[in-house]
Amino acid sequence: MYIPGDDNVHLAEVENRLSRLSEAGGVAVIGAREERWGEVCCVVSALQEQAKRSLEAILEYGRLKLVWFKQSSQVVYVNE
Repeated sequence: MYIPGDDNVHLAEVENRLSRLSEAGGVAVIGAREERWGEVCCVVSALQEQAKRSLEAILEYGRLKLVWFKQSSQVVYVNE
């Protein structure tokens, strides 16, 4: 769980929603420290080679599918 402001966000809820994005080979969500909100969502994603998705597209997908305080402000890509 991470806590942006006064809201509790369960990591699994955000992970399940973002894992529906076909380009993400695997998605993990962590809380990252942030001065204004305390913690914000950070997505760690292993992208599939055949379908590279830009940072902006992953952030936009989150904006469309998640309430504002569950949206990622950071995306980190890792190799599997």
